[in-house]
Amino acid sequence: MKKTAIVIVICLLILSLIPSVLVKDFGEVSGVEFSPDLFMHRTFRYFALFGIQIGTKDFKVWRNDFEVFLLKNNYIPPIKQDKARWYMVKDYCSWRGFHKGIARGICQELECHGSLNNDRWIKWSKENPERAKIFWPAFISASRHNIGESFYFLRFVNIGNSLEEFKYEVDEYLYGFIK
Repeated sequence: MKKTAIVIVICLLILSLIPSVLVKDFGEVSGVEFSPDLFMHRTFRYFALFGIQIGTKDFKVWRNDFEVFLLKNNYIPPIKQDKARWYMVKDYCSWRGFHKGIARGICQELECHGSLNNDRWIKWSKENPERAKIFWPAFISASRHNIGESFYFLRFVNIGNSLEEFKYEVDEYLYGFIK
């Protein structure tokens, strides 16, 4: 009788550990999201069992050097929404693998991952301050309107010979995009 009770207790202990092992080894979901409203990122992590979220998401909000540069130079227009929107860049879970989100294109083109890799846009902005004052607010507004396609407009940073031509092209393409 005593042996049976010990076996039952051991079996119950083993069975109670199985879900925690499954969640830890197979159920962690992590990823990165991007907000065109705030022009910042957040990483998240949570656990899931059989695809169902268990517990709350842990968030860490951050900006890279380029996003800080945009903020310090007042290139990020104020938002009109009460609440910032967040779009998936990428996420990973063991049962599904990597998943690419709608914000992946803009983050790749802006070289968001790693502060050492996004010097190109800071350099361009410092070398072209008048164009940057025109381009970045318009680009960010377009991103807020359609994050999935806005990164295509990065090719316009060098259009137009004069500042007037550049402003015309930005107004035509970027602001025309959001109307």
